[in-house]
Amino acid sequence: MTDVPPGEYQIAAWHESWKVAREEPTLDVASQKMTKRLFFGEPITIQKKVEVKASAKATVNFQLSAQ
Repeated sequence: MTDVPPGEYQIAAWHESWKVAREEPTLDVASQKMTKRLFFGEPITIQKKVEVKASAKATVNFQLSAQ
């Protein structure tokens, strides 16, 4: 992002879950065959504070990991 006014900001990163919470059998209508429907866990949101100084770059790093 460019031209962000100096100040303190709360930055949020959102990512859908990659963990399968459960599976259920379901009928694939196109092929008329039974298959699995996957249900995923809750999305992950991480928030961090960052201070932007005048005419300077600011970096915020987020790390997603299986917990």
